[in-house]
Amino acid sequence: MTKSDGGDDAIERFRQIANETDEKLALEFDDSRREWLARFISAELADPTLPALATSEDYIRVVRQLQSSRREWSRYYGDLVIALHSDDQESQQAAQNSVREVAANCPWLYLRKIAISQLP
Repeated sequence: MTKSDGGDDAIERFRQIANETDEKLALEFDDSRREWLARFISAELADPTLPALATSEDYIRVVRQLQSSRREWSRYYGDLVIALHSDDQESQQAAQNSVREVAANCPWLYLRKIAISQLP
């Protein structure tokens, strides 16, 4: 996986992994899972600093943290998109300013790209 070919397939695979139980994640933890997650982080996050992935507990913790972050940012951005289409000019302007913040600061590169596409 590279930055150019990770994209939607990588996000979908991550969603599938993140939906597994902790027990299943622990059972399936091996070098290939650790390597895939490291490549995923490198390709999909603005800060590709790799966390410790030495144990299955580390792996589960990182998957859960990433899952939580992705959900929070996705919800936040979804709310902004709704506000961008508001009839209220003030709400639209505030949302547009927040979209700029997402484009600059969101840790998830795919959401940054979407946010950039929404800017005038």
